[in-house]
Amino acid sequence: GEAEEIKAESTVEILKGRGETILLVEDDVSILKLANRILDGLGYNVLAAGTTGEAMDLAKEHAGNIHLLITDVVMPEMNGHDFMIELKKDVPNVKIIAISGNEFFGPEVDLFIAETLGAVRIFGKPFNADEILEAVRELLK
Repeated sequence: GEAEEIKAESTVEILKGRGETILLVEDDVSILKLANRILDGLGYNVLAAGTTGEAMDLAKEHAGNIHLLITDVVMPEMNGHDFMIELKKDVPNVKIIAISGNEFFGPEVDLFIAETLGAVRIFGKPFNADEILEAVRELLK
């Protein structure tokens, strides 16, 4: 008989955005660029910043809503904890995903503090990109 081609169905759901605005704050340029490219490619409006000062400026200049903040907790200039407090003054309903790779205290300490500041989801570095994307889609339902 003839060979019949069988196509496997993908079990991975592509978690596309609907134009929601995400403020992405990460001081590691390679992570910032990669996350920006992935999120933008999935249909999110990404405001990407390498410092908390730059992120605060982007937030103030942005005319629309900021639906989600994804931020590293350990940052130069202002730490991520203080940044979350400041941003929530201007954007009180923003949902937060916090990420930490702090090697001194361990990411658990930073992430616990982030949770007390309102982070809805928390991740330690290294993290799985699929898990972050699932969290983004879940928070922006």
